[in-house]
Amino acid sequence: MKTKAAVAFAAAKPLEIAEVDLDGPKSGEVLIEIKATGVCHTDAFTLSGYLGGDYESNKSSWANYDAVEIIKDIDSCVPILIDQGSDDEFLEEQLNTDLFIQSISNKNLPINVRYQEGYDHSYFFISSFIDQHIKFHSEFLS
Repeated sequence: MKTKAAVAFAAAKPLEIAEVDLDGPKSGEVLIEIKATGVCHTDAFTLSGYLGGDYESNKSSWANYDAVEIIKDIDSCVPILIDQGSDDEFLEEQLNTDLFIQSISNKNLPINVRYQEGYDHSYFFISSFIDQHIKFHSEFLS
């Protein structure tokens, strides 16, 4: 099967995107599939300023700030409440809420994601639900 992959051609050198023939891992090899990432273009812009480089060349550092990647390694946590406006123009391609939900789908974590009909992520949206979040999270702060 022909596919594009990030390939390490030499130690301590940046990965290169190349077309490769894939047969599956042989002895001493590992096959890794990256299905999705939670980093959107706004995150990429911000993280490039803090961490340098771009997402592709700095994935391991950037993963420490990516909620989708962080939650994959967590088996327990305090309850989390997420509100998301269902009419947000950035919902599908940039906010990546579905990727976060997929990353926790096989875990039994106390996470509540609520889609709020008719809202985007403007000040009006935030001001409509902030009191619920303050009350919710104050129960778990010490």
